[in-house]
Amino acid sequence: MVDSMTNMLGNPTSAIKIVCQNMDEHGNTDIMARIIDAGFLDRGDPYIINMLNVFRVSKLRDIKEKARIHVPKGAFLLGMLDETDSLEEGEIYVRISDTTTSNSSSSRRKPPIVGPCVIFRNPCFHPGDVRTVMAVDYPKLRHLYDVVVFSAKGFRDLPSMLSGGDLDGDDYTVIWDEALLPTKSNYAPLSYKGATPLEVDQVKISDIIKFFVNYINNDNLGQIANSHLAISDKSSQGAKDGRCVRLAQLHSAAVDFAKTGQPVKFENDLRTNTFPDFMQKLDKESYESDKVLGRMYRSINANDYEKYREILLDTTTYDHRLWLDGMAEYIVFARDQQACYNRDLLALMNQYGIYTETELVSGYVMEWKKKTSARKSMFEQTKQVIKAVKSLQEKYRKEFLRTVDTSTTTTTAKTIIIGKDGRRKQEGPVKLESSKHELELKAAGYYYVTYHPQERARLKSDEAGLFSFPWIVYDYICAIAVRNTERRFEQKMLDPISEHIIDMHRTDLDPGLQVSLAQEESEEEFDDDDDDDDEDDDYDDDDDEEDDDENENELNKNEDNNEDIPVLTFKISDLKKKADQPQQDQPQPVPDFNVPPGTYVNIGANASEEELKQKLLPL
Repeated sequence: MVDSMTNMLGNPTSAIKIVCQNMDEHGNTDIMARIIDAGFLDRGDPYIINMLNVFRVSKLRDIKEKARIHVPKGAFLLGMLDETDSLEEGEIYVRISDTTTSNSSSSRRKPPIVGPCVIFRNPCFHPGDVRTVMAVDYPKLRHLYDVVVFSAKGFRDLPSMLSGGDLDGDDYTVIWDEALLPTKSNYAPLSYKGATPLEVDQVKISDIIKFFVNYINNDNLGQIANSHLAISDKSSQGAKDGRCVRLAQLHSAAVDFAKTGQPVKFENDLRTNTFPDFMQKLDKESYESDKVLGRMYRSINANDYEKYREILLDTTTYDHRLWLDGMAEYIVFARDQQACYNRDLLALMNQYGIYTETELVSGYVMEWKKKTSARKSMFEQTKQVIKAVKSLQEKYRKEFLRTVDTSTTTTTAKTIIIGKDGRRKQEGPVKLESSKHELELKAAGYYYVTYHPQERARLKSDEAGLFSFPWIVYDYICAIAVRNTERRFEQKMLDPISEHIIDMHRTDLDPGLQVSLAQEESEEEFDDDDDDDDEDDDYDDDDDEEDDDENENELNKNEDNNEDIPVLTFKISDLKKKADQPQQDQPQPVPDFNVPPGTYVNIGANASEEELKQKLLPL
């Protein structure tokens, strides 16, 4: 397993298999598998390489310090009762999904497990807590998967034999690997019937104080567990040693102390002063364990993960597969979004005391600068970090999709029609549609501003190692890359985009007011709401209809000629500043808005009627 972890950086197939075997509840490993499958690991992408490096060192640390190993023929499942009454005593039903593929369809479900299995529940101290059972297949249960189903028959239910478990949400480990099955028959299970709780006629504050002090003085659950592990490692009988059996009973009673109020007496003969090296009791006498836990502990060098930050990459190579003709239109938007995203990401790193972006995004935090809450464990704190990162990424993904939908998005803007006489004739909404192709152009822009060398030079020093911005839309990035894998390479795909071209597509100059001369074919009639009292406006209805027909004909004629339409853009803030300035003796120059008659003029959605009259139509 250690060798496969080390070699996966140079073997995409092995990397996909390993990460899929270690699926997490937040979907990070599934995203990693899709990125690798799209060919980014082969091309040395720093984001996926860093993610795999942190994933690797995290797993190596778990093996060394927590003895966590992956068992391919095993599963960690929620327990439930057989409501069909199909299972007999000593039988279980297990059917799991195939986690070795990133495919999310129902075809991932494997056939039900059939044959002998070993099942247990943590914490597991007594030899009888590990049971050998028979996994069977029943058609009535085939709709259930990723759970372990227990029989409702028998003198004593199986979950209660497994460390006193039940079916109110407990999880169980099931292993069907023949090499890991016990060779001896099941040990007699321990009776987990708790002691009788203390009873009083009336609970007083003195009773509460006494219980609290008693609980603090007798909180020796951790000491019992440590003694059990140390004695079982040193004894040739392992967990079947008499002292270990007694410690297992004490541990069960200590767990129920909060409910029963009955403390346990941790006797001196059950204590130990020497501990195996894998327990890392630096202030105690230690010895090298010759059992499996000791061998696993010494097989991994701590330097493999303690200096993990030295192997993380901070340089990029632009993947020309992500070059798309037309993406320059979205470079300015991508730059703005990247700056905001990086700022928020650095704020989260500072808030939670995390050193690198890779640890923050992946959830595999190797080292903390600080512990943000004394009440939360590292596991709970890590879950909080992942939740915060997912919320941040979802926010920017929504911003990515805000103006464009995956199929077609319709937005509206104020539109007026200028008649031949230069006066406003009609007003109403015009629909502007955009397609999925624009989403891909925007995604390509996200990738460009993050990976292109010229764009990297624009970043601040604390942003040099940040690569996660474009991967908030990883599905679009991967789809573009896969589609363009066989595309013929051209030098322009690696050349930087000219700033002059980028500036031509700037939209930040027009947050609230934009004037465009455009030719639009309207599919609906706008109501005539022109109530001007101009004394010269004495057209009758027939003349209005005739003018409208001429306007429509002229628009259709222009469309056939495919003429370029000029666009006039200016800052509304500049107009407001000019309006607020005191009037000078000399008249202020007014923009010339004389436009060809019979054309549409698109006005920004925030333009008021008064601004329309005062600023846009000084005719």
